[in-house]
Amino acid sequence: MTHTLPFVVRDARPGVDDAGAARAMTLANPGWPWTPALLQAERDARDPSMYARDLLAEADGEIVGVGTIALDDFARAPGKYWTMLHVRPDWQRRGVGTHLLQELLRGANAHEPLRLVQGMRAEDQAGAEGFLNAHGFREVWRRYESRLQTRDLDFTPYADVEARVRAHGTRILTYTQARADFGEPLDRWLHALDEELFLDVPIGDTPTGKSFETWRAQELHGPEFVPDATFLAVQDGEDGGARGPLIGWSSLRANPGGFWVIGMTGVVRAHRSRGLALTLKLQGMRYAQAHGGGEIRTFNDAPNAAMLGMNDRLGFIRHTAHLRYARAFA
Repeated sequence: MTHTLPFVVRDARPGVDDAGAARAMTLANPGWPWTPALLQAERDARDPSMYARDLLAEADGEIVGVGTIALDDFARAPGKYWTMLHVRPDWQRRGVGTHLLQELLRGANAHEPLRLVQGMRAEDQAGAEGFLNAHGFREVWRRYESRLQTRDLDFTPYADVEARVRAHGTRILTYTQARADFGEPLDRWLHALDEELFLDVPIGDTPTGKSFETWRAQELHGPEFVPDATFLAVQDGEDGGARGPLIGWSSLRANPGGFWVIGMTGVVRAHRSRGLALTLKLQGMRYAQAHGGGEIRTFNDAPNAAMLGMNDRLGFIRHTAHLRYARAFA
């Protein structure tokens, strides 16, 4: 007897299905909500030359699961893909995730996958580990999420650190201010700076870089980008080559859930160990406090002891670990 599934798996229709997909993804992980604008921004940031596919599971006209597979455009390697699955809690353990994953793999098989990396999952996300282990995935990396409430922060203890940065002639500008100073070259400088900084971040993989167009769409054109909450360290007279006079930056991004997320905070090697990364991070904390005193969230990889220690000293509270899983193909 053939068992008829209570749902169908089909390709997503960009724009048309975004509202329903975002709702299902938010229900699957309410702490990190999705919106149609975020889904569109994610598609806009893809390299069009690289394979990607989005699938939906639909039951009675409602989207109950979302799955994505794509060639890894951040740490590229032959046959390396990443995938992400979201299943509404009321549809979990009913075959939705399994059928989405099977169809995603079926579509990718023509492109000879060698390794599949599952996007980060919260350690406390119910059922995720058992599901992934059952499908051949194993944990390969972990990051820690930390959170900080900014409403009552006192910045007085950090006055000396910020004064030392100013004494070195370093200017801290918002993206808006820097764009007014430097014009169009700024975006390419910032792209080069970000690429240089990521080489020193212990992410458990080797970044291969993104094209300028893909990076700009992801970092500067998405709905979470706030120009006045993006802080750049400028050393006038610095010959940084492709990064111009930029020596560091920190980005505070506006999540639709009403909180802030720190993207990158980093400083080039020659200017480290003088409080510049701390000063950049403090600018974001001040901005959040001045704009409602909301919560800031950040992620740090387990081996990144320096940044984890800085966040602990600033008062960030360790929340949960986020795990990356991988599956190898014979």
